[in-house]
Amino acid sequence: MNPLLPALAWGRMVAILAAMLILLGMVALRLLEASRQNKTPDTPASDSPPKPH
Repeated sequence: MNPLLPALAWGRMVAILAAMLILLGMVALRLLEASRQNKTPDTPASDSPPKPH
């Protein structure tokens, strides 16, 4: 039995978990930015008419 095999298995598992967490974080950031842009009315949209002050 190679003593490096458990370490390689753990390293592969940790790398896969880290990649999944990074992907989830990127998706969450994109969703947060999209919802923030949709929710904020103060951002001027090109198709919306200007509000009278």
